[in-house]
Amino acid sequence: MEMEKARYLEIIKRRIRGELKGYGLKHVEITKKGVIIRIPITEIPIFTYGVEVGGEGEGKDFSSQPGDEPGEHEFVELSFEEYINLLLSVWPIKLREKEKLPREDWQSRSVVRRIKHPIVHLRKTLLQAIKRKMLENPESDWENFTFIKDDFWFRSPKKREKLRSQAVVFFLRDVSGSITEELLKAQALVFKTIELLAKRDFKEVEVIRIVHDIQAQILDEESFYKITSSGGTEMKNAIELMSNLINEEYKNYDIFVFQMSDGEDFSNDAKLCEEILRPLFEEEVFNLFSYIQFESNAPQPYGEMFQRLASDYYPQALFNEVSDFNELLENFPKIFGTEGKDEK
Repeated sequence: MEMEKARYLEIIKRRIRGELKGYGLKHVEITKKGVIIRIPITEIPIFTYGVEVGGEGEGKDFSSQPGDEPGEHEFVELSFEEYINLLLSVWPIKLREKEKLPREDWQSRSVVRRIKHPIVHLRKTLLQAIKRKMLENPESDWENFTFIKDDFWFRSPKKREKLRSQAVVFFLRDVSGSITEELLKAQALVFKTIELLAKRDFKEVEVIRIVHDIQAQILDEESFYKITSSGGTEMKNAIELMSNLINEEYKNYDIFVFQMSDGEDFSNDAKLCEEILRPLFEEEVFNLFSYIQFESNAPQPYGEMFQRLASDYYPQALFNEVSDFNELLENFPKIFGTEGKDEK
């Protein structure tokens, strides 16, 4: 029974990997507790000895015409960890760290007789006191045992530099009125998946979620993923907010930025955004700045601006354009600069 269960789970995993390869995140739904992936129903074939099941051929009732009913699917529930492990088995995605950051740490290594700020080495002090007592008078009163100044040994704390990785991930999310409900759902799914990947790759990671229409604001996780669309598109406030935070708090961090927008410029401030971003790219502040644009019939000055930045500062800057909800989810690896091919 256990062997059959293990075999069934392996078949399910292979189907999920195939689903991710073929459709990206199209059939993925993230909940508060984990991840649900919709896949075609999988059955393990059962062979019965001695039962005649008919010969080869289509049979008289066979029809090759497609039906008009929806196909059957089953829902596989995974933990966040299982989901990311399966994702990484399909696509070699990793948020690369740029550098290790020094951090002061204290470690007690050597033992000394005199120190300014004493940390008593209990074992060595006790042994020293017993040794002294035995040399003085082995038959003395051990019940009234006391320590003297020369008995004490101390730990010597030593300052050292400990290397660590620190990362900050910025999500810049366009929630203007031109973003459809389907695209909002796609944004949320992609951002949440990136967040799970970042928390796997870095022990210490901060996620800053910024939304913008004609105004920009930082939201908590729940509000960020539930927000609806309205208003015009103005990016400068969001770029400015992110830039100020980087300069004030995160300059020495590994910095990843993921931005999604339709590229429309409601306030004609694309040039101002470029003036803010170029110095940051020149300083090589970003590990990755990935801009994803949804196609639009309207002019897209922001998209043109990011295309110039991607041309000048690749691979720091990436530009990807998608036509709709499905294309965004099917081309998820491109957000990281990979086509999604397995590494051998």
